[in-house]
Amino acid sequence: MSSFIPQLSSLAALHFQSFNMSGVMANGTTVESDSLFAAMYNFYSFLLTSPAFRDGARLFLLGGSIESARRLLNFAWAHFIESFFLTAEFEERDESFTWIMFWLSKQPSWNSSRNIRVSTLRYGQSGVADAVPGEEEYGKPVDPKRRLTYMPTHNRTQYMWFQGSWLSVTRTQTQGDAWNRTGDERLTITMFTRKLSKFDELLLEAKRAFKDDAEGRINIFVADTYNDWSLAGSRPKRPLSSVVLDKGIKERLLADAKEFMDNEKWYAERGIPWRRGYLLHGFPGTGKTSLIHALAGELNLDIYVVSLSKRGLDDSSLNELISKLPSRSLALMEDIDAAFFRGLTRENDALNLPGQPPGMKLPPGACPPAPSTGVTLSGLLGAIDGVAAQEGRLLFATTNKYSALDPALTRPGRLDVHVRFDYAGKWQVEELFRCFFPPRQAPDDRSDTSSCSSTVVAEDEPDRKSDEALSPPDSPVSLQHDENRSPSSDNDNDEQLDKYHSAIFTVDSGSHCPALTRDGVDELARKFAEHIPDREFSMAAIQGLLMQYKTRPFGAIQDADEWVVEERKKKQAAEGKADDKKAEEEVKEVPESKETAAKVELNDKEMFSIPSSWFGSIAMI
Repeated sequence: MSSFIPQLSSLAALHFQSFNMSGVMANGTTVESDSLFAAMYNFYSFLLTSPAFRDGARLFLLGGSIESARRLLNFAWAHFIESFFLTAEFEERDESFTWIMFWLSKQPSWNSSRNIRVSTLRYGQSGVADAVPGEEEYGKPVDPKRRLTYMPTHNRTQYMWFQGSWLSVTRTQTQGDAWNRTGDERLTITMFTRKLSKFDELLLEAKRAFKDDAEGRINIFVADTYNDWSLAGSRPKRPLSSVVLDKGIKERLLADAKEFMDNEKWYAERGIPWRRGYLLHGFPGTGKTSLIHALAGELNLDIYVVSLSKRGLDDSSLNELISKLPSRSLALMEDIDAAFFRGLTRENDALNLPGQPPGMKLPPGACPPAPSTGVTLSGLLGAIDGVAAQEGRLLFATTNKYSALDPALTRPGRLDVHVRFDYAGKWQVEELFRCFFPPRQAPDDRSDTSSCSSTVVAEDEPDRKSDEALSPPDSPVSLQHDENRSPSSDNDNDEQLDKYHSAIFTVDSGSHCPALTRDGVDELARKFAEHIPDREFSMAAIQGLLMQYKTRPFGAIQDADEWVVEERKKKQAAEGKADDKKAEEEVKEVPESKETAAKVELNDKEMFSIPSSWFGSIAMI
């Protein structure tokens, strides 16, 4: 380096000499060097010949080389260390976050932190875990699934081991904003491993633990503030046998759904969108939602609830939400007739008249309503079968006003299968009674009267003699079904009901019930159905009656007539209020011309004159 500085000085001198010579050659005469260039030459010469500058340059080059080497080594070392660690981040809105949090909540080291946060949240399940460890209810230990969880606080790192690999887990909370007041939770996991497969094993174990705990349950998803699907909880699967409908309806629906889910290739070969829609319509409380719940359990599909009346939901956000539905899922739109701010027909959608029937015009002098920002019929049609609509999903829609729906919504390709739910018939009433009071064998110890099961017991037909031996000869429990019985025998059975009702149910009805034989249950179910009028009450209403006598079948039969009278009074009172309200609205309406009134009357007749084929038990389109 000591020989490098003089070389720079000589080069600078040669540079200025060549510059002066070029000036002489250009002008043809000898020109003196400009004073500025001379000063610069002298300055450069001083720097290049100065020992201080030479030493400083040496230090600069040496220090730069050392720092560059240090940074290179640090980069190489950091890269080498990072190759032994794997870091993953989970966001609260992602389903994998629920898997990991559920798995962590089961780890002893996770719950042994000295800086804890008490949580009543049950990841992936409905309800809260509000039971303190050691707490008892009714003299019995609380279900372990309801025990609250102790978790490390935010911004704290917890260390643990997984299959011989070291883990560090850190929970953080983002700052809230106007849309999300509480902020989002994030989880960062660092694992000491060079293999990505090791982390796959962690995810797989967490997912299996979550799925195993949720076995026999259905996950329910709803839209969050970011218009993404968020897990709202889970519900136990409902047996299809617990939904009592007219014969053949639920079996045909289940077979149709299974056939659709198993024929993706068939749809693709014919260029038909792989989508299926079901419209369940009829009176309230007839089992529409219950059937959807049971079908989701039978098909092992999660339910994604689409709330069309959700605040802030418009056509664009609905289309985005529907497009995010996963394949092989069940989308549910309940009460689709009442979900719109605007009307349910294209005429109303164009006029923007909220809740008016088709063809209805504004009264003279009335101002049109302000445009709304909710979901319109056109937006719903585009979301159901538009270009961005998700394939491989089942869409279930429910309504209590089938005639109010636009034909464009109910046509094949959007809602393919239409099922009408009527009030309960005699057969449904009998089946519901059997579900509440299944037959069972009486124990040898007659004092042991355990509570009744809520599921139908599948057993071979018991021998008639053994049934008679299990119950007293004159007891209603031993009633045998005989199609050739005489009317006098029916009267005798009625007398037996009155005789043994008070004798059997003087004990606590909440924990005892009689041991009914199969034929005895059939006989009691028939008698109960005789007291319930055909096609007059919903299944929900009859279930409410049986819930009051869930361990007293004879009491339900005895009080059925009184219940029918009370329910009819309630219906008449409700209809009277509805008529009074309608009359008040008619008085307030502005009188219309005869021509307009005739048009409205004609449109009303057209709207409600539905073909009789629409009202079949089930219409497969």
